[in-house]
Amino acid sequence: MTDFSVELADLDLREVVTKIDMQPEPAPVEVKNLPTVPSAKLPAQVSSGTWYQGVDADIADEARETADRIRKRMHGSIIDTGKDLLAVKDKLGHGSFTGWLQQEFGWSERTAQNYMSAAALAAEYESVAVLQPTAIYSLAAKSTPASVPPAVVEEIKKGTIPSAAEIKERIAKARAEEAKKKAEARRLQKETPEQAAKRKKAEARAEQKRKQEDADRAVAMERRKKAALGAINFLKKNLPKHFEGLRKLVLASEGQFDVVLRSEKNSSFLQATV
Repeated sequence: MTDFSVELADLDLREVVTKIDMQPEPAPVEVKNLPTVPSAKLPAQVSSGTWYQGVDADIADEARETADRIRKRMHGSIIDTGKDLLAVKDKLGHGSFTGWLQQEFGWSERTAQNYMSAAALAAEYESVAVLQPTAIYSLAAKSTPASVPPAVVEEIKKGTIPSAAEIKERIAKARAEEAKKKAEARRLQKETPEQAAKRKKAEARAEQKRKQEDADRAVAMERRKKAALGAINFLKKNLPKHFEGLRKLVLASEGQFDVVLRSEKNSSFLQATV
């Protein structure tokens, strides 16, 4: 993931745009080697689900199409703007670029960074263009763990479009996990040789215990399978006419047959009726 020196902020850039002091259009800047951002193919239906239940089918279709058009314009504007800003920054240089932003739009570089990072992210992961703007900014942030964008892209490919809130939650969890690993690494670095040896012995004992428990569970499972097969064969042999009906009843109980059969009260009742 592209690393930027300025961390992103979740800004509502539409509000910023409304504050721009419109000035005469500056002379076009000649740009060479402009980084290309592939046009993302948006799903035919991003907004769907239970919200449209009860809405007239024709109206629902029109509403979805309208939402898609709006989404395409919003996302295209974000990515294309970021693409232009990257090109101009490359031509003007960092110092002049900051002054140009202030002169033309009244922006800080932090604001422009949202656009530029969105464009860079889209160049690497085309499908992120279907996400909400704040979701794109969050994914492109310097502090976002590198594992999050590819995971989101895979989900998009499967047809699920996570919301900005969902993506923020995943990023927070990934950061917490990274912090936990770093803290553990720092703790291990401070270990004395004696502490490290003691820890390794404890880990070895725990691993041995886990393997033994897994083996015991496997043996117990095999024993239960054999007992079940024995019971089935017994019933087939002694109650051939009633076996299928009994099988259906046991399956319909969804596990309660075993619970009831084991209970002391019902066990006494069964013994009394034999």
